[in-house]
Formats: sequence, C-alpha cells, structure tokens
Amino acid sequence: MSFDVFDTLIKRSVARPVDLFLLMEDHLGKVHPGVPADFAKKRREAELQANRKTGRQVELRRIYDELRGEYGLYTDEMMAMEVQLELSGCQPNLQCVELLDRCAAAGKTVILISDMYLPSAVISEMLEKSGVRGYQKLYVSCELGAQKSDGSLFRVVLDDLKIDRRDLTHVGDNRRGDYLVPLSMGIRAVWLRNGQKRVCKVPKTVKPEDELVYRTLKACIRNCSQGMNEYEKQGCEIFGPLLFGFTQWLAARLREDGITDVYFLARDGYMLMRAFAELGLSGIDTHYLYCSRRSYQVPMMWMHPDFEDVTRPFRYAKSLTLRSLLSRVGLEPDEYIEKANSFGLQMDRIYGKETIYTSDEIRAFYDSIKEDVIENSKREYESLAAYIRSTHFSEKIAVVDVGWHGTMQYALEELIREEKFGVDVKGFYVGVAADAAIVASGEIDAVGYLYDTERGRALERDRVRGGVIFEAQFLALHGSLKRFVFAGDGVEPEFEAYEYAKGPSQIVDEPAVLGEYQNGAIAFVKYMSQAFPLNTVMVSPEVALGEFSRLVTSPTLAEADFWGDIRHINYQILYCARPEPLFKYVMHPKRLIRDLQNSNWKIGFMKRLFRVPLPYDKITDLMKDLYYKL
Repeated sequence: MSFDVFDTLIKRSVARPVDLFLLMEDHLGKVHPGVPADFAKKRREAELQANRKTGRQVELRRIYDELRGEYGLYTDEMMAMEVQLELSGCQPNLQCVELLDRCAAAGKTVILISDMYLPSAVISEMLEKSGVRGYQKLYVSCELGAQKSDGSLFRVVLDDLKIDRRDLTHVGDNRRGDYLVPLSMGIRAVWLRNGQKRVCKVPKTVKPEDELVYRTLKACIRNCSQGMNEYEKQGCEIFGPLLFGFTQWLAARLREDGITDVYFLARDGYMLMRAFAELGLSGIDTHYLYCSRRSYQVPMMWMHPDFEDVTRPFRYAKSLTLRSLLSRVGLEPDEYIEKANSFGLQMDRIYGKETIYTSDEIRAFYDSIKEDVIENSKREYESLAAYIRSTHFSEKIAVVDVGWHGTMQYALEELIREEKFGVDVKGFYVGVAADAAIVASGEIDAVGYLYDTERGRALERDRVRGGVIFEAQFLALHGSLKRFVFAGDGVEPEFEAYEYAKGPSQIVDEPAVLGEYQNGAIAFVKYMSQAFPLNTVMVSPEVALGEFSRLVTSPTLAEADFWGDIRHINYQILYCARPEPLFKYVMHPKRLIRDLQNSNWKIGFMKRLFRVPLPYDKITDLMKDLYYKL
C-alpha cells in the first residue's frame, strides 16, 4: 500500500499552497517593511525557475537560492519561516491515518510517496507530529529526481521494492498524479476527493482584502472539527473565529497600551479569559473579577440616590416591570407589593420606556422607598469595597467583557475613586453600543473590537438580531452575581438562580450542549494559536463575526432547531425561537403574533415554523418596517 502525504494523510492549515506564501508576504511586510514586495509571486516564480534549470522538482533550499539575490540576508529567515509554518500548521487527516494503521496492522507493507519540494526530514517531522507512524519508507520527488505526475516516481518505487506493479495499490487526492497516472501504469489506485474547492469558495459578501484570511479560517475549521460532535462543530465554526479574532486584538492592544494586569469580568468574560489563556502569552497577569451590573451599580446608588441617577445605567432598556426596577435598585420586590398597589401600580405590568421614566406615580413610589434604597446600597457598598480591596489592583489595569454600554466599568471606577485606590482603568470589549453615552462622552476609557460608538453599525445589527444567542455563547456555567456578603474574615459572592438550571421548562440540557459548543470554540482558538504562532493570520471584525451573522440571518434547519430551544428570561421564561405547529396558528392567528413578538430570534422562529428556505431576514425587516408605520 502506498499513500500520498499532503491533503491525504496530512492536512495543511491553508486552503491553497500559494496561500501560505501570501500569509508570509503579509507578515514580512509588517515585520520587515524594507523587504521587496510581491513575495508570494516571486516565491512561485523561483520554484518554476529552479525546476526548469534542473529539469525536475528541486528541494526547498534550491528554491530559496533563486531568491537570495533579491532578499539577501532575509532569505534564510524566510525559508525557516516557511518550514515553521508547515510544521506548526500540519494536522492529520484522521480517516486516512486510520486506514493506514489498519493496513499496517493487517500486515501490509506501507510506504509513502510525495511530489514535494520539502526535504524528507521535514516531512518526516510533520508525519510524526500528525501521528503517522505505521509506514516503512518515504519517497520524496525532490530528493529522487522523479515525480508521480509523469510516473517516474512510481517506477523508482517499483524498482526499489522489487515488486510487480500489480502488487501495489496507491491512495491519494490528486486526480492525475495519484489516480490516472498509476492506473495507466497498471497500478491499482484509489482517488480520495478532498473537498478543497468547497474550502476555497469565498462568498461575495467577503471583502477582497479579507478573502485570504476567510479561506484560511475555513481550512482550519475543517481540520480542527474532525471527530467533533454536532455542538462542538458549531462552536468551532461559529464562535471560534470570533474568540480568536478578539483575543488577537486584545493582546495587540494590551501591548500597545503597556497593560500587564487584566481583569475579565464575570460572567460574560469567562469564555474570553479561557480563549486568551490559549494564546500562552507571558508577562500578562489575568484574573476573573466577579461582578454584574446589579452587584456594582446598587452599592454606588447611595452617592446619587435620586430617581434620574439610579435609573440612568439602564435607561437603554425598552421596557421594564416594577418588579425588575426594584430588583435593579437592590430591593426585594415582594416586600413592596402593597406599597406599589397604594400608588395604583402593578408589580408585573410591563411599562414602556416612554412611561416608566416619566410616570408621576412611579416617581412618587420611588421617593417613598428612597431611604430603603440608600440603606441597602450602603450595606452592599461595604462588602463590595472589601472584595475590591482584596484584589490588590496595580496602578494600571484592563477590564475585559462582552460589552455594550460600559456601565460596570463606570461603577467600578466610581468605587475606585471613592476608595482612593489610584488605579487607571481601560475597558476592552467585544462591542461598544452606538448609544453608549458614558463612552462617547469620555467618562470612561473603553474600546470595542467589533464596533463602538463611531463604527460597525452593520455588525451591531447582526449581533442584536441574535441577542440571546450571542450572549449565551459567553456565559459561565454559574448564575449571575447578585451581591457580595461578609463571611468569616472575608467576603463571598452570592449568585442569582442559574437560568439554565434543570426544571419543567427545560427542553435541552443547556449547560451540557452549550459547554460542548464552547469547548469546540476553545479548541479552534488553541488550533489557530499553535498553527500560526507568528500571528500570520489576523482576523478582521467582519470575518470574525461572519459565521454568526450567517447563523442569525440565514440559519440551517438544524441550527434553528438547536438554538430555538435555548431558554431566556424576559419577565417570564421564553425560548429563543420555538413556534407551535403551523396548523395551530392557522386556527389562532393572534397566537402567532404573540409568539413571534415574544421570540428573541424571529428569523429562527420563522425558519422552524415554515421549514423551507426563504429570505427570512428580509421578511423580518419588512415586518418591522410595517409595524413602525402602523
């Protein structure tokens, strides 16, 4: 049995061989601005020229000798970089490696044959790294002066092994060199279609400057997702590029700002911290800082207890109940039902944004409980301050979170000023909302990766379309922090009930499936950081969010089914997109309107309802336009 090596036993982390040279060209232009341009083109031309001079496939060193006159002292560095990228990026093709192992276990003589310019020592190292060990000999064209593509390398193998051509079966992915040529020689051959055309296909929505990185990510997703289950594959493909792109950006910004003390904010910062750890950066201390909007805002309310001040951090909310308002100011709603009734207010009535902040009854009710808000706020302030003191901040720190309005950073900085800690804080977020007033005004120093107050509206729109799904990706597997409480000689976090806890409303085991989804994403970040240790693949925000944007605007039926059953809480337990059977809505159309309004992911809702391919994103936008006109 003979096996081809590249794209048969070993997968490379690029969609096309030339993409490796293009990545090198981009990297060289950044680290050595004086290096001559068009490296990829000149690298290909040098190989052709060296082959023409000798009349055969030459070794890598001969190729770089052709480049030495133009690249001088950089030539050896560039050749070493190419070898390093080949080694770091190679991955086993698990099915073919398993086939090789089965052949070896059955007593077959297994050899490897490759048309390649890399020397056998490098290829052997790549094979070892990929777990390919059951072969007896490796034949490489550049060292033997013969090639598969013209049959000469097969003749060398037959002569060396002293076997008849009918005793050899060859397996490979190249239709000509691995299939048609050996067949024409009387050698049995198996052609493996490798699907490279699908990996190389780039949608028209991808910008020309992002096509190389897009193809590379697709190749890496294909390699990394081998052997994964359905949920892990989704995490690898959809969430992995976003995590990798963000952590790359974060690492670069931290170096630029000279920050070495980084605090990832609970809970959404959990996955960001896991991903950042996979980069393996030295000299940066990372911490998981327990916090939540409620646990940091409530302790600061006693300083500015007027209604306008305490409601300012959550005025972006489109609607609230009185119960939610009381929870956000730190009080237990059930203790104030009678008092609310005395003002003509209902605890669970949903008030629109234009009502709850202007209602005379609500303001009068708040004034009646204002002293309770102040008393509770001071009590929570003491335990929060004790927790913050125990963190021992350095003079300059970064806080890292998903985003959107910077309210937790604002509350943290207010506490730092009150306690006179002398700490400079900068926020790094996946996104900063366009209407984040405290960021736009400069009250806090914060930047976003995907978008901020001045850019990225299209990406923000896609994120909002899949709001619950987007945030579910990041959640740690514990409830939201409610407050800090004194316990013994220290303080401990007290958590809200975990929204994904098992109960009668649970359809899928969210902690299990989301955990697998997150693990798939982390596996991708690990893969990329190992395959491209020189940061030769820099992911733009558009490419990083690309698969998520595709998911929320044009999901497959399997994706709609998976995410549609995930729960979320909006005054009641709801599902992202879980319609009833279509025939029920035909009988009760008002129920359809109600369920569609309650769905956080309306595109997914319609996909699951009708189960046919339609432009649901355009339909949703049209429905929204009609709603506002009416």
